[in-house]
Amino acid sequence: MSDQHWSQMMLPRERTEQLENANRELREENERVRQANLHTMDVFEDMKAAKEKAEARVEDLESESLQAVANKVCGELPEGWIVGLYMENGAAWVEAIKPSGYTIDIDRSDLSLVEQIGEAMRLADEAERAGGEQ
Repeated sequence: MSDQHWSQMMLPRERTEQLENANRELREENERVRQANLHTMDVFEDMKAAKEKAEARVEDLESESLQAVANKVCGELPEGWIVGLYMENGAAWVEAIKPSGYTIDIDRSDLSLVEQIGEAMRLADEAERAGGEQ
């Protein structure tokens, strides 16, 4: 056997080209994955900012009277949307109603009424950013 290190041995030209092509493809795939990761990070940052904005809105709403909350919601709610506060013996809840009249379900588990109002506003805002009703 030779004293040459394996990296010093000559490879046939075809094999070298195959390896170069495979290396190029892997670099291209790596760049696609890198770009996808960057996009995912941007989306995550947008979601994080939206969450922080919603949390700040909830804090603002919780510190205000019912009339002040209603005034704020009416000033920020997209055109045609309705946020309803419903109360009956033993229960109270919030519903978001699209301009078409359809009600959007709000996950009410462990949410205060103010948080439900914030969630209704978030859903309406998301639908508007997405180009109208969802």
